[in-house]
Amino acid sequence: MLYNHNNYLLYEVPDNWVVEEDDEVLSIYKPKGKGAITVSFLTALDRDAVSVPNIGKGAKNFIDQNHVKLDHAMILRTSTSDSGTEKKILSGSGKMPDFYVKFWIIAQYPKIIRITYLSSKRDKSEEKQCEEIVNSFKFVF
Repeated sequence: MLYNHNNYLLYEVPDNWVVEEDDEVLSIYKPKGKGAITVSFLTALDRDAVSVPNIGKGAKNFIDQNHVKLDHAMILRTSTSDSGTEKKILSGSGKMPDFYVKFWIIAQYPKIIRITYLSSKRDKSEEKQCEEIVNSFKFVF
């Protein structure tokens, strides 16, 4: 099913998943699944806020504050939108004291989206569905 968050973000979620949405936080989960996706939204005050060093600092703060032990180095992907604006996606995964976590920071001026998937136990099938959901995120501004 296709969703539109506040008229600037389109995303697709499988029919058997649930979306709970308000202005500041979005939750996406499979009712009988092992984890949930949480999405928070920020507005950048200037283009520097969406630079690779700054989104890297945001990821490092998340890792440090939540005591995440990364599985491997974070991955950075970039692409250019239809409007010519660069979109950056920084992602990583690992273990927290009681959870498996996968996280993404998606930045395309003037928006920054922080996404986490937390699960009590790693489920590669559910994780793949989460990747598909996150990969469907498309800014429309």
